[in-house]
Amino acid sequence: MVAPYIYADSRDTSDPAPVNLDWSMSRLLDEIKRSLAQFGWDPSRQPLLGVGQAWGGKKNEAITYPPLVTEMLTQAQGYCSAGAQGIAWYAWTITSMSSVLSPANDPALHQGVSAAAIPCRELRDKKMSRFGSY
Repeated sequence: MVAPYIYADSRDTSDPAPVNLDWSMSRLLDEIKRSLAQFGWDPSRQPLLGVGQAWGGKKNEAITYPPLVTEMLTQAQGYCSAGAQGIAWYAWTITSMSSVLSPANDPALHQGVSAAAIPCRELRDKKMSRFGSY
């Protein structure tokens, strides 16, 4: 399995939240797949799994803003449009970070994880419908 993990980088706490990030990652995922193929990657034998960001928090003077629900939906759809067979959401807790947000303690991140399952399922169902019903 190939599982790229792409997330928004930390920034100084005095900086505003990032805007206009490409959560679809379309160009980036195309480049990752192209690079993997150059090394012999065969997606039929090593499926693509999306690893989405589902966390945010502060460490010293740096902050990683958690994605919004809409950004999580866009990230999931980007992975699935790139051929990912599924999405695994990444979140963690570390004692050196204060105010860590994850789906376990943040309703918006929890909602994002739940809602993001829908676009991938719809995309998969659309692909499967080309083969007719069983």
